[in-house]
Amino acid sequence: TGLGNKSALLKALPVAEADPGSSVIVLDLNNLGIMNKRAGHSVGDTCISTAAKIIARHANRAFRFGGDEFVAIVESKRARRILYYMEQEFGSVRHSDCEYVVSLSGAVGKTFAE
Repeated sequence: TGLGNKSALLKALPVAEADPGSSVIVLDLNNLGIMNKRAGHSVGDTCISTAAKIIARHANRAFRFGGDEFVAIVESKRARRILYYMEQEFGSVRHSDCEYVVSLSGAVGKTFAE
């Protein structure tokens, strides 16, 4: 994906959480597991790659936390707007072999735990 991994995230979080000008966005690809099972992993891989590019474009720092989970460190004053742009830009992915739709959603907090 070109994003930082979980280890890099765990190193970056204390600095970001201590910075009053930074916020943390935790994102997830909804229904990716079902899409992988029904339409194949190549479709799921494309969804992950697309989400990673979008997140990296909007974040100061971006990480892949798990299979379909991402974390972005962004400016606090723009965090909710950035999350909105990420979700809208990803949109929804449909495939003829699956009735479920993959979408990107997230939550903003001052810390990862929040």
